[in-house]
Amino acid sequence: MVGKPRARQSEPRKEASTRQKLIAAAGAILAEEGSGAISTRHIADRAGVNQALVHYHFGSVENLMLEVMRGTSVRAMEVVQGRYAGDRDFVDKWLADLDPTFQRADLFGPKSWLEIMGIVVNDDNLMEVYRKEFVDPNYAIMRGAVEKSLAGSGITDQATIEVIASFALLLRAGVFITYLLGRNPGQQQAIELAAKFLREYIASLTPMGPLNPPAST
Repeated sequence: MVGKPRARQSEPRKEASTRQKLIAAAGAILAEEGSGAISTRHIADRAGVNQALVHYHFGSVENLMLEVMRGTSVRAMEVVQGRYAGDRDFVDKWLADLDPTFQRADLFGPKSWLEIMGIVVNDDNLMEVYRKEFVDPNYAIMRGAVEKSLAGSGITDQATIEVIASFALLLRAGVFITYLLGRNPGQQQAIELAAKFLREYIASLTPMGPLNPPAST
């Protein structure tokens, strides 16, 4: 029995390689030139493939950018997961996490991430994927780290855990934006103040909740 030609056996591998080249090219253009430079021709030229292959593999530039975002999200989540692993105090983990996640070369850099978001926020479908594949997992990691840290003190109140996780995420997002705009002399002091607040709030908790809950009105 005559076997299939080797060339045909390599087609799936070749197509996967082309997809990766296009994704890498789009990410590189974002990092170097910004979203305004994104076009099927420019991406194809950068990848060294035929322009028609952008639509063949992804259907649209928007879908290609979604794949860039997905790949970046997966790697970013690996970084965040590692920072919140282990048995250290939650606030110590949070402080270590304030170094910009997107400084790694394979994550295209923080400005490129914002370029991606500029595309995503204008498309409801892309925004929904972003929420499910990045925002929700990011919150789950933070929440799990808070829960693990408080469990040693017998604190399991879910509402309290969610408040701390949400507050920590909000602060981290602010630090990220501030980093993009440029560090200022008061930033480090602000971070230390936020860490002090988090430590004092967590220290005030008991298995029954905060020691001094707000008075009811």
